[in-house]
Formats: sequence, structure tokens, C-alpha cells
Amino acid sequence: MKALHTALPALIAFGVLSACGQGQEEAQEQSEQPASGEEQVEAIEVEILTEKSQKPGEEFELKALVTQGDDKVNDANEVVFEVWKEGEKEESDMVEATDVNEGIYTAPYTIEEVGEFVIQPHVTARGMHRMPTQTISTGDAEEEHSAHGDHEDGDDHDHDHHHEHDSDILSVDFAAKEGEEDGESLSLIADIEKENETLTEAEVQFEIWQHGDEAHSWVKADEIDPGSYHADHLFEEEGEYHIVIHIENEELHEHISESVEVK
Repeated sequence: MKALHTALPALIAFGVLSACGQGQEEAQEQSEQPASGEEQVEAIEVEILTEKSQKPGEEFELKALVTQGDDKVNDANEVVFEVWKEGEKEESDMVEATDVNEGIYTAPYTIEEVGEFVIQPHVTARGMHRMPTQTISTGDAEEEHSAHGDHEDGDDHDHDHHHEHDSDILSVDFAAKEGEEDGESLSLIADIEKENETLTEAEVQFEIWQHGDEAHSWVKADEIDPGSYHADHLFEEEGEYHIVIHIENEELHEHISESVEVK
């Protein structure tokens, strides 16, 4: 009997400690799980606001608007503008944003040369990263490019759009042309090379949206010819659309940003 009286308090204490330990584990598991009904975090969007025509030798503003849904993001971790002359990305300048107001990040910059240049803001905010691109022209290059475009486009109702992009790995020749069936459907075409060789058998998708859209459209491209990826998409509204070309195979995963104006 004496032995039983001695063991009973120890058993009770062990049971209490076990219950406490189990309660702590359950509480920790519940805290690690997302709350029921928790909304999915909206992606940040970056819109380049820099004017596409600039004068050589005159200072202008590199400018990008950062938003998350209806919220204008003023607390980005980093906004750095990368600028390079077409075909000379290895000699790019990195310019950190110096001011932010109502989600618009700016930095002063001057281009001395005549030509076409690419602006790419690298934005890190709220756990996400975006890096769209935009091409601007300076001096006579803008006029020459415009005249060339007018000659190829024909009339004001043509939606054809054509541009080339070079990353460190890929060269992408992108075009958006009016579909044959109706005026609202555009044929999206990406001719892709890797290290000056045609890139075949890749998974290519076009991610399409307008500023402020909550949902993005994803369109899988078919490889019509070696290295030439095509997809048709129906644009339901007029305006500017953002397009990201996602390119993937066993060796790489790259994305190229573009935009298309639908009239």
C-alpha cells in the first residue's frame, strides 16, 4: 500500500505534463495553419510610366507605378531601374529609385546617345518580385522607328506589334498580329533563340492582363515551326495589355515582358 501511495502522485504529474505538452503541440500546429477563409494575397503589379520618346542629353525621369490591387505600394523593399541600349545589355546602368509618391517610384536619368534603349525596373515588394521592360527612343531613332512602323502598319486600324528582346540567355522576336477571323482576336507569336540557335520543344505560355485585373489569362503556345511559338487570344476590351512570355524547358525558365495596345 505504501508503494502505491508513493507512485500515484508521480503518475498524476506525468499525466498532467503529457496533456500540457499535447496542448502546446496542437496550439502550435493551429498557429502554423492558415486561418479558414483566409484570402489569397494579390500579386503586385508594376507599370512603367516613363515617356517612350526622349531627347538625347536632356534629363528625364525613370518612373514606375507599383500597386497591389487597389493599394498603391509605398513600402517596396527595393526599386532599381536597369537601362541599356538595345543589344548591349551587358553594359547596362543600374539606377536606384530616389523618391516615391502615391506608389510612383522615380529616378533622374540622362541618355546622351541617339538610339533605342530598354528600361527594366527591378521591384521587390511584399515578398514578390516584378521586372517588366519598356523600350524608349531618343532623337532621330524615334522618328526613324515611327516612319518604319507607319510604312509597315498600313492604316490606323492595324493592330500589328513587333519587337525584339534579348536576355542574358535568350533572344525573343515577339509579334502580335490581327487574327484572320475577326478584328478582336490577336495572334501572338514568339520566335525564340538560345545562344544564337533556334530553341525547340520548349513550354511557352503567354500571361495576359490589364492593369487592375485580379485574374490573369494564361494561353499555351504551339510550336508551329522550329522555334516559332504561336497562340491566338481574344481581347474583349480596348486598351493596353501586359504580356509576359514564359519560356521553360529542362534547362531554363525565363520570362520576357511585353505590352500590346488593342484599339
